[in-house]
Amino acid sequence: MRGVPDLTRAAGPRWRCGRPEGVLGTLCATDPVSRRIDELQFTLGEGPSLDAFVSGRPVLAIPLRLRDSTVGALNLFSDRTAPIPESDVLVGRAFADLAAISIVQRKLMTEAQGLNEQPSAALHSRIVIEQAKGVVSERAGVTLPEAFARLRSYARARNLRLTDVAHAAVDGTLDPGAWSAPGAGAGD
Repeated sequence: MRGVPDLTRAAGPRWRCGRPEGVLGTLCATDPVSRRIDELQFTLGEGPSLDAFVSGRPVLAIPLRLRDSTVGALNLFSDRTAPIPESDVLVGRAFADLAAISIVQRKLMTEAQGLNEQPSAALHSRIVIEQAKGVVSERAGVTLPEAFARLRSYARARNLRLTDVAHAAVDGTLDPGAWSAPGAGAGD
């Protein structure tokens, strides 16, 4: 990021990225002046970065695009009164392309990680429930299906998650009323 001013005559390139919840925000700034300019765009609700993000076209800001998706904008500010040279815009576009790829790749990795964690959490819950069925079966002298029915009934009657009830059964903190037949314990 700090290399952009070195390769161009722009004084303060900025990255702006769309967040998953659709809120625009500044990802980083090369200096306080650039950050303040960006903050003014948010306050006023208009400016080159917002225009580039909405339209997908360069407007003193270069949209960060990958295929049909705009994921942010790179602002090129100059400390000179002359327009930003086309050569600087080309370098900015190259940085914008790299940034867009990086942002989309990071988003996809985060989503994939979340999807990978879901089956793991479900498997862990299932293991704890199976262990709890064994505990209740042994303590109440009932079959595994009956032990599961008692755990489920106990959880429903108290508006608790079955996994939380199972954890309590396994670690020994579950109310012994959970061992009783559905309808026989207090609160059922």
